[in-house]
Amino acid sequence: MRKSDAEVKACPDFDERFDIFWEDLKRNNPHILLAVRTREVLGWHFRHALLGNRLWIVAVVDGPRLVAYAIFNKH
Repeated sequence: MRKSDAEVKACPDFDERFDIFWEDLKRNNPHILLAVRTREVLGWHFRHALLGNRLWIVAVVDGPRLVAYAIFNKH
């Protein structure tokens, strides 16, 4: 078992790591219907919350790689 260097970090916005995460998810799950979650779509969907500073994006990263994320809307 390898030691993980994964860390939990806040993200100010949706960057290219989200596109890579999405492509990996699609490639590893070809038999599952998945909603599109590219950085473009996430940015569009959460644009008002991002502009109003009402969104927290928390990511689990292993080096440069995004391995999980959560989105919290601060109503």
